[in-house]
Amino acid sequence: MSKLNVLLAKAVAAKEALKQAKEQEKNVTEELKLILDEEGISKDTIDGIKVNYTTCTKSSINEDKLLAIVKQLAQEQPELLSCIETKEVINENTLEELMYQGFITPGDIQAAYEEKQYKTLKLKKVK
Repeated sequence: MSKLNVLLAKAVAAKEALKQAKEQEKNVTEELKLILDEEGISKDTIDGIKVNYTTCTKSSINEDKLLAIVKQLAQEQPELLSCIETKEVINENTLEELMYQGFITPGDIQAAYEEKQYKTLKLKKVK
């Protein structure tokens, strides 16, 4: 067996083991959280394992909702509209129509195309 074959077999086995370990960790963690909630444990040391279970709150702004709120408030206070910006974007359907009509050619926009090369490695054990 060549070194390549050995490494391929090890990589597939490690990838599969990691996938199973992540799934197991997810399941065990969910079950642990349920038990910690039921028993009201937030901070403890159990069998030499330090447990710190807290509730965190992450805040973010929903831009669509905020935009609607600001527009509504701007009906009485038009100054609020100054915080709304318009972002220029290309309507690709219209661009395509303009190309078909001959107003613009693929050569005209060639400089806008970007290509990135990357290598991928996918391994899967054959069943």
